[in-house]
Amino acid sequence: MEKLSGFVLSVMTVCVISGVATGLSPEGAMKRYIKYIVSLCVLAAIMTPVICVFSSLPSYGEAIPELFGGGEAARDDAEEKIIETQKKAVEQSIKNVISERFGIDSGSITVEITIDATNKSAIEIRGINITVGAKCRVEEIRAYIDEMFYGTARVTVTEAFDG
Repeated sequence: MEKLSGFVLSVMTVCVISGVATGLSPEGAMKRYIKYIVSLCVLAAIMTPVICVFSSLPSYGEAIPELFGGGEAARDDAEEKIIETQKKAVEQSIKNVISERFGIDSGSITVEITIDATNKSAIEIRGINITVGAKCRVEEIRAYIDEMFYGTARVTVTEAFDG
């Protein structure tokens, strides 16, 4: 509360001094420049607390993980959840592509990818294991998915036998 009253007092003081300076200034071209300078002073008085708040935000930001707990462990856990979610999305996308491209029921397709997430900024798909439940062109599916990933992942397509 003291900071708020100090802010109001400083703005009021600047405004009073500005009014006196404007009132005592001579008429003519010089008065225009004095009004400009007075306006800048009032603006500076108003903006000073705002600048102080924004300049102290980084120090407040450092304490946020401590407030919510976890810190480094919580961030790592969140990264793992994001990676797992994206892995499932890629598996579903591959499943949909195979279903649409080769006319296979998506319920009879299972896709499992293996990833290398040692470098979180460059996660790589190392292997793609596809199992199809219907008789189909296994080698064509493998070649198509291999081409889709530019040969960077080991693609394995197997046919599940009923019985």
